[in-house]
Amino acid sequence: MSTTGLPAPARGLGALLDAVSGARMAATVATLAGRPFTGRRVGTAGAAAARAWLDRRLRDLGAAVTVEPFTAPRVPEVYAAPAVEWHDGTAHHQLGFGREVAVHLASADQPLARRGDPAVAGAGDPTGRWLLVPAGMPLSDAYGHAHGALGLLVGRRVDAEGWQYTMLAGPDPGPLPVLTLDTATHAAVRPGGWFATNTPIRRRDAAAANVHARWRTAGPGRPDLPLTAHYDGVGDHPRLWQPGAADNGSGVAVVLETARVLAGAGALPDGAGLSVALLDGEEAGALGSACHAARLRRAGAAPLVVNVDGAGHLDRAAAVEAGGPAHGLLAALDQAGRHTGLPLAAGPVASDNRRYAAAGLAAAGLAAVGPGAVGVGAGMAGYHSPADTADRVETATLTAVARLVVATGWLAGAAQTTVPRQALPRLAARRPRRAGPRRRPPDPRRHQGPRRATARRAAHRRALTAPPPRPGAGRGRRTGRRDRLCAPGTGWEVGVAQAAAGIVAELCRRIAAGELRPGETVPSTRGVARELDLPVSAAARALAMMRQDGLVEDAGGAGPVITEQAPGIASGWRPPARRRRSSPAGAEFLALAVRTAIESADADGLAVTSVRRIAVELDTDFATVRKHVGDRAQLEVLMADAIFAGHEPPAPSGDWRAQLEALCRAQLLMYRRHPWLAEAVSFRKPLLSPHVAEHTEWAVRALAGAGAAPDTARRVAVTTASFVRGHAMRLAQEQRHDELQHEEPQHEEPQHGKPRHGEPAADVERGTALFEFGLERLLDGFARLVP
Repeated sequence: MSTTGLPAPARGLGALLDAVSGARMAATVATLAGRPFTGRRVGTAGAAAARAWLDRRLRDLGAAVTVEPFTAPRVPEVYAAPAVEWHDGTAHHQLGFGREVAVHLASADQPLARRGDPAVAGAGDPTGRWLLVPAGMPLSDAYGHAHGALGLLVGRRVDAEGWQYTMLAGPDPGPLPVLTLDTATHAAVRPGGWFATNTPIRRRDAAAANVHARWRTAGPGRPDLPLTAHYDGVGDHPRLWQPGAADNGSGVAVVLETARVLAGAGALPDGAGLSVALLDGEEAGALGSACHAARLRRAGAAPLVVNVDGAGHLDRAAAVEAGGPAHGLLAALDQAGRHTGLPLAAGPVASDNRRYAAAGLAAAGLAAVGPGAVGVGAGMAGYHSPADTADRVETATLTAVARLVVATGWLAGAAQTTVPRQALPRLAARRPRRAGPRRRPPDPRRHQGPRRATARRAAHRRALTAPPPRPGAGRGRRTGRRDRLCAPGTGWEVGVAQAAAGIVAELCRRIAAGELRPGETVPSTRGVARELDLPVSAAARALAMMRQDGLVEDAGGAGPVITEQAPGIASGWRPPARRRRSSPAGAEFLALAVRTAIESADADGLAVTSVRRIAVELDTDFATVRKHVGDRAQLEVLMADAIFAGHEPPAPSGDWRAQLEALCRAQLLMYRRHPWLAEAVSFRKPLLSPHVAEHTEWAVRALAGAGAAPDTARRVAVTTASFVRGHAMRLAQEQRHDELQHEEPQHEEPQHGKPRHGEPAADVERGTALFEFGLERLLDGFARLVP
């Protein structure tokens, strides 16, 4: 495939965007989702065939191609369709593999069918029975009730088409066979009758390989843009074809099309680098990106990585997740979204981009966002199932995402270009600063004697004889300008923010008309304010907006200059929408601020939650929030108290041990839902957190009612609460460590889209078992202190 005919840089970004072909991307998706590639699971013949095909495509585009092999350890494989039969006492049922039943990743390999009565885990004798795990019970608890059982049956939701999703990254196999049943079947199976099945699943090391292609090598100090997407899928099951069209044939198609456009002659400025990495082993734990990121880190590279995962269906916005030193890359993405008209939403993109971010590289992940959800995977139909077919990938979505990536690459490639200083027409150039120390003008207030008294009397006479100020007039020498600025009919009624937007609009008009050309110096803020007769603050804000939107950049001591991409941006520039500031109202505003802080800590951690961030989230000023919540320490106390207020202690049962066990489990559940909470809770200052203290007092009353001495009851209550808090902090630390190691902790069921890798369910289950063991031993010791 030739890259000739692509536009030269003089034709601008618009010509590059027009060169994007949705039909070409749709054909790529159809090929990758074809039956010859058999779902492209890592280590299979289908993945090798897809890799060879992609190698040829990249070479046809004129790239230098290399292959980076590595090993994907212990990749699960269902090597036969399980034969599942169930008799409910009156009728015989044969369950369909892929819809009603699937093999759980934690299952042991059991090739031969086992038959036994169904029973409920935790109720009755489990020996020789298939145990139905109740909803909400962790597998670790189910294992505790499964001594002598044949296996476990876990309920799991299916997608809109009735398919169970397939995962390759997750927990290690346990001691028993485990099947997942759709929720309707799981609810229908009851004790009585019989259940028979096998679980044919094994794990093997797989040969994997990344495909790297490079068109341009970055020069010294110039940006390098690697475009990445994983080409592997979850693979076919016996008698089940899983094409993997949206995940991630669509991402590969976008990356190939973007590379084709940007690799054309003159599409990127001299010195900017361009490469593509098509990654293997993403579904098995983001293994390919981990290998590539480690290689970049060893080489000392500092690229701007753009990863695309899921571009099949776009209903509202494209999700963006940034990591590492990605400020410049985010600015380019924001400008590209405005220019192409594609809305962007900050959301989790649990894919290869997290491996690059963990390695300290600037990385941004992109995914389409579908209806009703902001997250990963909602932009694809039939996630990890036979429903993920090529005909369900929208060509319009492919085109929109590819245009966004092309614009991002073009803007990022031109971001560090330097231009000579020139004079601006129609606007006064900035005067050079005079060398030497600046003299301070004389201050009349420093004069002594009769001069000072005379100056005061003159000022007093002027104040008495001056006309009254007009309504809305400001103070000082800018009063006249502010009156004109806020006068009805001038278009500036809302103040400095709109005045700044008007200045940017005027300069954009001049840039689009050719009156201001790339490389020309923008005058100082005072020069702009003087010519347009507007406040200096409005001019300063206007220049800041232009820097943010990529219209101007700083060029050493020459001051801000018009960027090379400014003509393309100026034609489509629109002022940002004006947001209304919230009006604080006492207790309601305090509750809103605390709730916003809790949401912020749940999403990004306690370390980044601050009073200033809450003010930004609520679109109000810092002083108002500080007035209501106090400083950071007081904010953390309020957050912890609000969560404990929403979880009252359980009802008394008369048994102190059962009451303490229920209280500790309830507190552990709170800590799991809010991993940062254990850091914010304080038992040394209980009076600051009345609802936290209420939990402790409830435990003291339970112990005192059993006959414990008051001091003993309080010490036991505080020690027990500290045990739960310490265990929760250890779990949170292990979870953070696991995220750094695996980057994508994956949950039992996908929440609003694509699950994340490295499922922590097994770790949490093991942690629950340790918690129960420690709590039992702790209470055994306390039993000697309670009569």
